Amino acid sequence: MAAVHGLIAGFGFGAYATIITFVLAPEVPGLIYAPLVGVCFGLGTMVMQVIFGAVFARFARLRKLSEDDVCYLGRATGGRTLYYGGMLFALVGLFILLFPAVEGLAVSTGNPIPNLDSIGIATVLVLAVVGGVGIWAMIKGLRELRAIDSGAYCHPAPTDARSPSR
Repeated sequence: MAAVHGLIAGFGFGAYATIITFVLAPEVPGLIYAPLVGVCFGLGTMVMQVIFGAVFARFARLRKLSEDDVCYLGRATGGRTLYYGGMLFALVGLFILLFPAVEGLAVSTGNPIPNLDSIGIATVLVLAVVGGVGIWAMIKGLRELRAIDSGAYCHPAPTDARSPSR
């Protein structure tokens, strides 16, 4: 799955993929080298997913989490991160609509590559969601594991396959 995500990230249509396609790839010395930019970005994405996955697996093993615990923790963390992170994105978007000058505030990094040339509200927002909300959601999920049966969330009771005919 990490390889598929890396491929999509390297040759997709997101913000970074657009920069790769329209800014970085045209700067390579020849047409034969143009795909290398996307390949490197995709491989980098894949490697980071593998590293984070290995760190999480090691963490789960150290905490002696069962497969059901890992399932619950993944669902709870992902759900909360998407829910509260989405609310945070919406609130910041509303704030920018009300105060458009805020969007232009940024600290220069000195890097000439677009989207890497400064740290602005978008960068801070992503770091707040992934770092702040994501870590909070994982800690909350770990605390909940002590009080619940994680198997009930990841392996629901079977339902009767027979449906009444009407």
